Amino acid sequence: MVTENPNNVTRLRAFNESAALNKSSFKKYNPKSKDYYIRDKKLEGFYIRVYPSGKKTYGIYSRKGGVGRKVSISIGNCEYIEFEDAKNIAKDWLYLLRQGIHPKEKIKEESLKDKTLLDLVKEFVDLRDMELKSFTKQDYVRRIELQMPTLCNKRIVEITKDDVVDWYKSSKKNRSAVLAMGYAKKVLDVAVADKYLDENIFVHAKIKIGKLPPIKKKETHISQTQLYNFVGSFFQVAPKLSVTMRDFIFLFFISSLYFKFNYKYVVMGMISIFPVLFFRRVMVPF
Repeated sequence: MVTENPNNVTRLRAFNESAALNKSSFKKYNPKSKDYYIRDKKLEGFYIRVYPSGKKTYGIYSRKGGVGRKVSISIGNCEYIEFEDAKNIAKDWLYLLRQGIHPKEKIKEESLKDKTLLDLVKEFVDLRDMELKSFTKQDYVRRIELQMPTLCNKRIVEITKDDVVDWYKSSKKNRSAVLAMGYAKKVLDVAVADKYLDENIFVHAKIKIGKLPPIKKKETHISQTQLYNFVGSFFQVAPKLSVTMRDFIFLFFISSLYFKFNYKYVVMGMISIFPVLFFRRVMVPF
């Protein structure tokens, strides 16, 4: 298994030894008080690193593009990866580094080839686990699936600007479609920043599509123009309500409290409610 050094790029210490490495070389070296390196005499830049814990790994070091400081990248544990496999990986990675390409970037590029738009959406919401609310995370996935059926399961490297434009033309061009477009754009912004992609095709598609319809926010309040009718209607139905329920609705109306109703606790004519601002459950007869 190929693993990368958690530090990604580190400055390489001076090597303690040099040897013509082979498949059994790592077994000859014992741990010391500090980690040390055995540099391969045959393949420049290939080494074995021995840790004080006894762990031994294969790795490479070289200058990216032949300039600057030397960087070191771990290939994998000597116990779990065959020597010849490690050496072949070392040759490939050393070549990339000397061409100015970090192997990590190449690995990401290769792994992206099979990723779909929906894969990237799920990675996006996982990355923002603490930032996004649960509903928003679910909405990203659900809306992309429902609104972009022709795009969501397509490999991201195969989706073109024209594909996005054609999708939008065939969509209902409603609030949900515009939201899906915005979600996809944000997801690909991260993919570009993470060097998965060179450009955001949804940005270019938006330029070609032009101005999108504004997203109308859902009304969660009674407008001033409708307030008179609401109060009038309330007083018309009030005599049909119990006194407690009438007073509760009126309290809710004048205090702007936000209540969560828990209908699992409807017992003996009582509704269990939870007024968020008070942080205590209230039992209300109905």
